[in-house]
Amino acid sequence: MSAREAAKTLLADVASDRNDYRVLEQLLEQQFAAALRHDAAAVADINQRIEPLLARLDAHRRLRPTLAAQLLGAGRAVSMAAVIDMLPEVPSTALAGWWRELEQAVRRCKELNARNGRLMSSQQEIMQRVLHGESDTYVAD
Repeated sequence: MSAREAAKTLLADVASDRNDYRVLEQLLEQQFAAALRHDAAAVADINQRIEPLLARLDAHRRLRPTLAAQLLGAGRAVSMAAVIDMLPEVPSTALAGWWRELEQAVRRCKELNARNGRLMSSQQEIMQRVLHGESDTYVAD
């Protein structure tokens, strides 16, 4: 792959990831609402829609260092900041903005995922107590 192709792929992947994280954020909000309603079928459906997004995002995340290294050349530290600095002005400005948006989207989705995980874990814990009783209840002999 030429440097030009690597740059195009990198820019396209970051742009794609921005869109995918927007969709992921919406799905995580829907997942939370479904979990609050105790709608297991909706949660399962949403999870199935989330999985391919995560697979694509992870594939891009794993490919980025390879593309960046190819653009930067041997002997340079691989980072998006270095890639942004070495690109011509127009793509550099676009990538810098997209990268900031992507970092914010990743943080937001991590927060939403953690929130959803806490809710579902709490719900599971409550169900376990309802079904099996308190595990640490004191029982006098």
